[in-house]
Amino acid sequence: AHNTANGITPTTVQKAVRQHLEQAADDGTEKKGKAPRRKVAAALPDTDDVAALRKDMLKAAEELDFERAAALRDRIRALESQELGLPAVRPVRR
Repeated sequence: AHNTANGITPTTVQKAVRQHLEQAADDGTEKKGKAPRRKVAAALPDTDDVAALRKDMLKAAEELDFERAAALRDRIRALESQELGLPAVRPVRR
């Protein structure tokens, strides 16, 4: 109603940004796909010392390495469950 009354004909938006993105893709400067995931579990210390693991977890969190901190947290939980004779705790998948 408004467009017709005012003589407006809807058209597709044309932006120059698209050309730049296509050009960057042709140059190979744009990354494609996801980055490979690091194997955090392999980098965990081989210890059953919960206090040392907790200290490493806090240090990883301070360094903003949250994947490593979460892996350490899961390891601590598993060790604590094992000490109490509880069934193994599975990490939460989100």
